[in-house]
Amino acid sequence: MEATSRSWPLQPAGRIGLLDVDPDLAIGISGEDRGAARADLTVPVYRLATGPLPEPPARAGDRQVGYLVLKGLLLYEVWVCGRATAELLGPGDLVRPGMHEDSATLPVQTKWTVLEQALLADLRQLDGPALASGRDVMLGLMKRATDRANAAAIQRTIAAHVRVDIRVLAYLWHLADRFGVVTPGAVRLNLPLTHAVLARLVGARRPTVTTALQRLMQLGYLRREQRAFVLVGDASAIEELERRSPAREFSLDGASAETVVAG
Repeated sequence: MEATSRSWPLQPAGRIGLLDVDPDLAIGISGEDRGAARADLTVPVYRLATGPLPEPPARAGDRQVGYLVLKGLLLYEVWVCGRATAELLGPGDLVRPGMHEDSATLPVQTKWTVLEQALLADLRQLDGPALASGRDVMLGLMKRATDRANAAAIQRTIAAHVRVDIRVLAYLWHLADRFGVVTPGAVRLNLPLTHAVLARLVGARRPTVTTALQRLMQLGYLRREQRAFVLVGDASAIEELERRSPAREFSLDGASAETVVAG
């Protein structure tokens, strides 16, 4: 993809103690050990505005631990064979923008975008003694990496479904586990997801996703409140939708079973 002209901030926005902003990383540390780890595990943080994510500067001897997302939303896109897929990342995720892994055979292009102003903790500056005193914190970071891999596997499974309307509804319920706000009879997702972004997240084309969203709203599974998606009922709606014919009770002009099913 085209390189962004934006540059990484010359100076961090400040320094933070990891355990102050993400205490869940230290569940296995208690008492005096927690105080020592809190003092050792301080890292710089960088504030990034919405738009293309600039590439972080390379450093000699970089151990490539990466960055911990403290705030905001990032979109990670990957192009292979002319098609793109994407991953939505938020607070608690461990990311490595700008740290390239060359594919053995296929040409791969990647792009990072900040969807909501982000605050990233730079973990690459943690030295050996700090990591030793915060061993449980490193185990916590490893779990975060595993959680991200598991979430990506669920997303791939959703994207494998033949019907795009089911992909969209299932993926929005998948996001609801993490980003949703429970309201009476529904769950509200206030996320900056355009139809084009959602299409890449579920492995479909934008016009097909637009048609799928129209169908979900017409059938009462979903409604929009400004930019927010409001999921009605609970996740059992996915199984109910699967039992319905792709075109039944759906009469928007130009819509058809093929439109809802096609990727």
